[in-house]
Amino acid sequence: MVDKEKRFIIYGKVRGKESEKSITGLTVEALDKNLLIDNRLSTAVTEKNGNFEILYKGKDPEEVFFDQKPDIYLSVKNQKGEVVYITENKVRYEATRVKECHIHISEKLLEKVEVEVERLRFKQFLSINPNYFGNLTDEKIKAIHPVVYPISKITKYEELSCVGLYPEDNLLEAVIEVKLPYGYKGSLCTAGSKEYVAFYIDYNDGAGFTSTGAAVEVNVHNLSFVDGGHLFYAVRKPFTPKEYLKCDHPQLVKVRAILSWEKLPVGPGYIPVWGNVVDAWVQIKPKTTWPFVHPIPVYEFKPVEKFEVIKPLPETKAKSHISLVSYTGKIMITGDKEEIKELIDKSIEAEKRIKEEGKVEEERFEFDKMTIKNPNYFGSISKSKNKDEILKAVYNLPPTTIESLLPELAINPEWLVPVKPILYNTKYEELRCVGLHPEDDLLEAVIELKLTYGFNGNLCTLGSKEYVAFYIDWGDGSGFQHVATSTVGVHDISAINSKHLFYAVKANIASKPKECTIENIVKVKAILAWNHDPTPFGPTYNPVWGNVLERYIQIRPKDGASVKCDIEIVNEVHTDDISQSGSNKGLAIKIDSSNNAVPGIHDRPFGGTIGCWGKINVPGANYYRFRYSDDNGFSWKNITDKRIARNPLPWIATIERYPDIEGWFSVSEYNIDVANYSLSALVHWNSTGKNGNYMLRLELADASKNLLPGQTAEVSLRLDNQGIELFEFGGTPTPLPAEGVVVKDSYGNYKKCATFNGSEDIKIFANFKDDYFRNFSLTVFGGNIAVSGVGIGSGRYDSGIPGINNQGIIGAVDGGLGLEIGTLNLCTISQSPGQVKCAYGIKLTVWDRAIVGYIRGYEFDTTRHGRHAYVTFDWDPAGC
Repeated sequence: MVDKEKRFIIYGKVRGKESEKSITGLTVEALDKNLLIDNRLSTAVTEKNGNFEILYKGKDPEEVFFDQKPDIYLSVKNQKGEVVYITENKVRYEATRVKECHIHISEKLLEKVEVEVERLRFKQFLSINPNYFGNLTDEKIKAIHPVVYPISKITKYEELSCVGLYPEDNLLEAVIEVKLPYGYKGSLCTAGSKEYVAFYIDYNDGAGFTSTGAAVEVNVHNLSFVDGGHLFYAVRKPFTPKEYLKCDHPQLVKVRAILSWEKLPVGPGYIPVWGNVVDAWVQIKPKTTWPFVHPIPVYEFKPVEKFEVIKPLPETKAKSHISLVSYTGKIMITGDKEEIKELIDKSIEAEKRIKEEGKVEEERFEFDKMTIKNPNYFGSISKSKNKDEILKAVYNLPPTTIESLLPELAINPEWLVPVKPILYNTKYEELRCVGLHPEDDLLEAVIELKLTYGFNGNLCTLGSKEYVAFYIDWGDGSGFQHVATSTVGVHDISAINSKHLFYAVKANIASKPKECTIENIVKVKAILAWNHDPTPFGPTYNPVWGNVLERYIQIRPKDGASVKCDIEIVNEVHTDDISQSGSNKGLAIKIDSSNNAVPGIHDRPFGGTIGCWGKINVPGANYYRFRYSDDNGFSWKNITDKRIARNPLPWIATIERYPDIEGWFSVSEYNIDVANYSLSALVHWNSTGKNGNYMLRLELADASKNLLPGQTAEVSLRLDNQGIELFEFGGTPTPLPAEGVVVKDSYGNYKKCATFNGSEDIKIFANFKDDYFRNFSLTVFGGNIAVSGVGIGSGRYDSGIPGINNQGIIGAVDGGLGLEIGTLNLCTISQSPGQVKCAYGIKLTVWDRAIVGYIRGYEFDTTRHGRHAYVTFDWDPAGC
């Protein structure tokens, strides 16, 4: 007879999500996440009332699972043996030995679902073998972990559709298409799963693709709606370019975006298992100079006195009462009058040149004048020439537009008769993708530019604007409602040759969240119109140059497991890449010499200013704060450091945001800052002087600054704010004072300030240490060597150099002998106009692995701790 104390029971009921009816005949089995062994406890089949009971008899679970609290989860299979559900929350063994677990499964999925075991247990397979699917690039790991089941770039469930850049804000955007109603680990009320997108840029400087920082993410779920139509999600990644070029040198770069479900990409060569890779060409904005050019949206136009110049519009006979819809391309220009004049003169010259070349058709070149004369010149309001049909179309426009048009129509019924109908011409530009990032209520769209001309001038001119008006049908019977209009500047760029450029726009919306039990799917309509704001004409507007896309998007729920604050990125490292347990707790994932992340190894601490990004848009959240703990969470201290944001006024660079005495920042104020500059951090914590293990906690509060229950997020960080140690040297004879680096001859004699001759070996010794040593480099300078010096050696902590490990030189101490790290023969070093008897020197540079944050203006960046050491000597080239 089995002792009751040796039993572990899981019981519950399985019901249909839609009908709440009990489901019979399903197999429920308990599995251990860590060991991946089926039937470790037992299985049960649901009875007529949907009840099940799993009873484990025998040895203590601790003995079976090798740990005291195994991660147990439930898997449900249909009568075909297909897995239809996996519990999101683990059923952990506890002292009570009894667990109740009720499961709701969508009846729509019971017969359709065919989720592969490779997806269902994706993370579990990778935890056992990081190269299980054969998509790693690190040769050392590949040698240890052979491929088990090679699969890659599967786009059955999700696919990256478009990538583009919003140049004005250095904002990369991507749209993801979700194709199936299942395979995403749970409904809207669960945490679901994550789609990660990592961005890389090739600046065409020989360095290949370089990372723009931590990958970004969006939550996805099992949604029955997708069975009838696909959903479109969006992500965005702000970054700081390596440099900005002048407007007469267009900076065109290739962007690579890697979509990977549930697994962070490890580098630009990473091949995702579930996802795909998209490359696109984008244009980085020119170096910022005065004057500043600002488009004035028609629907927001107000007289502004502080701007010196408003671009004059072509003359028109249209009366003032139709000014709301009678112009295109209205802009404001701020800056020095002479610079404004130069900009306008260049734009006028460009227009003359474009007209003389004759490549751009008259309908596009004279587009402004034609539409000012007749807003329906090209049939954008109505293609019909019948006045009654035109009037019907007018009455479908927004009320303010109708009010503006009717008086003129009463005077001249022929006014809006189309002259030359042209609709949806995508020869020059085309709207390719539209999607939503639900957590931030951020709509995004990607535009493809196809030609090198037709955009009213190069980057040194005013160019032209692409407008995208967004409308949403909320499903309440009121049809499409305007939610935002965005613009992006475009220009003639001959350097692109046959390449197409991809631009992006963004717009924040006021969403209408519902309970997580409701699939809040709505339709968005995006209207792309070149050089003409379509907003006054409403959702029925037919653009001349551009097109219209309609897509389904998912509005964020207002409750459920996924509606939770989160710390996603710390100092441009995704928190999923920061170890949260074991001896490496708080350390970031290793980056190898090829700038790829190495799975399973964490060895980089943090330091300096700690910048955090994450999710705070939670219903009821008015304030947020960060706290830190240096005693593993036993006590917490409020972070009250100011954070830096970009000032919306172009002539003032920064704005400082101060929390209250308890560290609370305003959520709405942060949303304003991030809308103005996407790289705005939630917090800038000055960690100077702090070392060792720390924890960061994000908390949310309501309008009265009362904590919101369950709205906290934590991350462990290892801080290292100590620089590299450079030691003096010892030995006989006693060397002259030197720190970090010295030179010796072949006999081991110190020769600081002494003379080497001809091809005599100059042996370089170093003496340094750091708890998180990364690399060193050696440079020789002096004589007729180039001012920048010549590199003569380098090494990393993981390069296998004898005598060096991940803490620097083994045995490095003050007064030690150091380690020989290089040998120099100056005869082999090029000098111009020739080698000369002179003083020379060697510079040793040592860097550690700390991810040290700092703020430059309003931009956040990272560096590492580094130190330099120098040694000088004389050299006579005689005998070379």
